[in-house]
Amino acid sequence: MRNRFSNKGMAPFEEFMTGLNWDFPNVPERKVFHVDVKETDNGFVLYADLPGYDKDDIRVEYHNKNLTITAHRDTIIETESDKFIMNERTTGEVYRSFYIDDIDEDKVEVHYEGGVLTIDLPKNKEDGNSRKRFEVK
Repeated sequence: MRNRFSNKGMAPFEEFMTGLNWDFPNVPERKVFHVDVKETDNGFVLYADLPGYDKDDIRVEYHNKNLTITAHRDTIIETESDKFIMNERTTGEVYRSFYIDDIDEDKVEVHYEGGVLTIDLPKNKEDGNSRKRFEVK
């Protein structure tokens, strides 16, 4: 049976590279967020950790059988009165894409609460070649 849900956004050598303890100062860390995906009798449910984002800054799209989650946070602008000792919070854009077929895009539900984005993806879509953007509630 073919895997109907895969993470296309993974770099080919990512597993190898993350196992190495390389310390490169001044090289930004890869901007990524973590997800859990479970299969149910009716489809899939995806949970994405996106703490600190406003729901209006999160975009969820499905196009050519690819589900893409994008979140954007504006850069923190430092002023003369700011005296940051450390500044590690992610700014800019983060995204993940997943290949998933056979979903009914008209019944997809997306919710964001407590820093967790939940996407309910019902099965049984005949054609996944259309484009659809979902409202984050």
